[in-house]
Amino acid sequence: GALTGGAAGWAAGETSALAGVVRAHPHDTRLVPVRRSGRGAVPVGHDRPGSLWGAALAEALAVVPPEWAGEQVELIELPPGG
Repeated sequence: GALTGGAAGWAAGETSALAGVVRAHPHDTRLVPVRRSGRGAVPVGHDRPGSLWGAALAEALAVVPPEWAGEQVELIELPPGG
């Protein structure tokens, strides 16, 4: 399916560095909308609770675990929006 990373060049279970400012939550996992670049996964912004604008602009969601300290994160592919 679309969320398993089987299409569009994203590998299932792919990890990437985040190329941008991302704050981890102390207790909860965050799903941060990102686009792929040569620098890594770049947050697209618009990731406030209840907002789907960022997800509409993104290629994937970066899974940022609680108390994340800058290590690589897992990416979940999103279906193409076109």
